[in-house]
Amino acid sequence: MKKIILFTLSFCFANTMYSQIPILNSKPSVIHKVLYLDFDGQVVIGTPWNSSTSNPTITALPSTLSSAAMLNIWKRMAEDFMPFDVNLTTDVAKFNAATPNSRMRIVITPSSAWYPSSVGGVAYLNSFTWGGNPDTPCWVFENALGYSAKNCAEAGSHEAGHTLSLKHQSIWNGSCAKTAEYHGGIGSGVTSWAPIMGVGYSKNVTIWHRGTNSNTCTTIQFDHGSNGITGAAFLNYTLDDVGNTLATGKTINTNTTLLVDSGMITTPTDVDVFKFSICNNRYMTFNIKPWALDTTAGVYDAADLDIRFQLFNATTTASLAIDTPLAKLNTLVGINLPAGSYYFVIDGGGSANYSDYGSLGRYYMRITSNNIPTIASAFTTNSVLCSGTPINFTDASTGGPNTWNWALTGASPATSTVNNPSATYNTAGIYTVSLVATNGTLTSCGVTQTIMVNASPTISTLNSSPICVGNSANISASGATSYVWNTSSTSASIVVSPTLTTTYTVTGTVAGCSNTSTLNVLVHPLPNVTATSINSLICDGEAAVITAGGATSYVWNTSATSQSITVTPTVTTLYTVTGTDINGCVNSATYNLIVSWCAGINQLDITNTDFIIYPNPVKVCSLLKHLYLMNTT
Repeated sequence: MKKIILFTLSFCFANTMYSQIPILNSKPSVIHKVLYLDFDGQVVIGTPWNSSTSNPTITALPSTLSSAAMLNIWKRMAEDFMPFDVNLTTDVAKFNAATPNSRMRIVITPSSAWYPSSVGGVAYLNSFTWGGNPDTPCWVFENALGYSAKNCAEAGSHEAGHTLSLKHQSIWNGSCAKTAEYHGGIGSGVTSWAPIMGVGYSKNVTIWHRGTNSNTCTTIQFDHGSNGITGAAFLNYTLDDVGNTLATGKTINTNTTLLVDSGMITTPTDVDVFKFSICNNRYMTFNIKPWALDTTAGVYDAADLDIRFQLFNATTTASLAIDTPLAKLNTLVGINLPAGSYYFVIDGGGSANYSDYGSLGRYYMRITSNNIPTIASAFTTNSVLCSGTPINFTDASTGGPNTWNWALTGASPATSTVNNPSATYNTAGIYTVSLVATNGTLTSCGVTQTIMVNASPTISTLNSSPICVGNSANISASGATSYVWNTSSTSASIVVSPTLTTTYTVTGTVAGCSNTSTLNVLVHPLPNVTATSINSLICDGEAAVITAGGATSYVWNTSATSQSITVTPTVTTLYTVTGTDINGCVNSATYNLIVSWCAGINQLDITNTDFIIYPNPVKVCSLLKHLYLMNTT
């Protein structure tokens, strides 16, 4: 295994007061893949860290960072991993519930003395998929990073990148000589840049990169794409939230003075298309900002997305406005528009310092309009839209309408004239919903919006084979990202031990949409195994037959496997038979055979012959020391 380490320059001291750790999840619905920020200390034993450093026990103290600093670290790292299907969490329960070979513990601690070099962090390459118990964590040493939230976040994403197979992004000269193991980036100000797998403590835009790694001057490392983070068995890109074309784009309602919306650029080729129509002349502004800790113009601390914006006429496809700045991360466009249909495209862009390859992440838009019509049609829906589940449409029109005409393409019903209709879409997909609201004298501009109906999951269950009373069964469900059983268990697989045939119900959820499935665990009763004999008492040396019943096969404690056995014990003996029925269920029974000492009259040491004893021989159940006889005379 190759060990990848991150060397740092800063050292300082901090106090030893421990702060409350906030519980944070970047994608709480993603339960199988987890990056866990471990701020509360950790005792590490039995891992390659222990063997490679000859430390049988590594005791990492809790982080001394403040709760605010922990939140800052989580926010910065969450944006780095937002394009991928992984949950960045501070909740150890999420880590424990994740798939063992799809998780990584990132220990953030001031305890670095156990490691033989002065580094800011350290990780094993590819260790995200190692699993194991105990797990092999990666490390961020806050004491070597100046106790800086920015530096700890940079190191955290860097070390996590190593566990996901990434090597350092390095610099090589024209002679193929390495001039820097860690690419330090270029530029200054808001668009200053460095690759995450380099060193970006002093840069603002620190993102995933496509460039030469530390192997050779000709080895181009794609931090994500066909390999890297999204290669092998690591992570996938998150699902696209907004369509890339005019046909699949998202329809928005601009019949309001202010529209607020959001989205995410998830891959280097992803673009998001938004479309709208207006029925009168408007002056409109489009202000699109990337996610950042501080969205003040010219700052955008920790932003990963450099936004590009272009507005088109939907009928002629003519470009009407464009904002592709090289020295800022946001876009701002103001334009007068006549009545008509339009669309705009949001993309991740590059600058003089970096390409658009790593320009990924979330964005937020504010669209303002003046000259809004007297009655502005508008509506809202459920926060989560699922196929097969009724969706409620709520009129939000302004201007006092009293008549509503809805067109619900693809739904049942497909039209409605009530103000707040309900409709069901049986198939997941993108649909358009139109509303024209009037008050009898004034007709509003109709509104058409796109809604995304998510697929309700199909929950599959795996029945166990029938079991016998007293045994356990493993049952499992698939097809969702989270589960709740009627036993209150929340795992995909559970172990149950019913005493009767029982029906189990599981509810699975994906992206807020749920479905249920049931399965039966068939429980067979145990066989009523018996052991009988016509003899309950025999003499030493006599034989007895013991017969079993109630099952189809038998095993005695004598090793015999027949239904009946013949035995000649010399002492009282307990016989046990284990019977198995046609269902494979097992039970047992016992038979206690008493053995007594027996004697005939000729075996008795007596001299008086004047007696009668009948029958002869007679069973005698104790040692005779005296024999009292009846004189026949």
